[in-house]
Amino acid sequence: MTLHRDFFGADMAKKKMGRPPHVPNDATRRAVEILAASGLYQYQIAAQMKLDEDTLLKYYDYELTCGWATNMKRATDILVKRMEADGDEALEAAKFFLARRGKGLWSDQKNVEVSGPNGGGIPLLTVDLDRLHIDDLEALDEILSPIMIEGEVVDADADAED
Repeated sequence: MTLHRDFFGADMAKKKMGRPPHVPNDATRRAVEILAASGLYQYQIAAQMKLDEDTLLKYYDYELTCGWATNMKRATDILVKRMEADGDEALEAAKFFLARRGKGLWSDQKNVEVSGPNGGGIPLLTVDLDRLHIDDLEALDEILSPIMIEGEVVDADADAED
């Protein structure tokens, strides 16, 4: 140890400058793991733990990497136990698991793609109703009446202008 002299010439030990080095423990490791599992960014976790980001990465790399995976495993274990039970809860748990973790094996939504000839757009036809024969108008009315909203036909040209 290097000795230094104070203003009056008395010997004194050199004091270290700055904060003492960080020493991780089980409680701080668990806290970082929980914060990482909750989806916080590393700078947010560092601020919460009152650490520099470099210190966080130096001492808690494993917790940052595995925090999310650890909690996902816990949640999946609970979900699998519910799926193994009988009844509606098991069915709902299985649907949830397959929808979120099953790589698309279950979805409440069904996507239907509609296309025209050869995969292109759907051709549109403009009909001048004033030029149609009364029999054609009645046939058209019969076709369109189930899809009309309160007897109103939507003007496609007005919608295109908006």
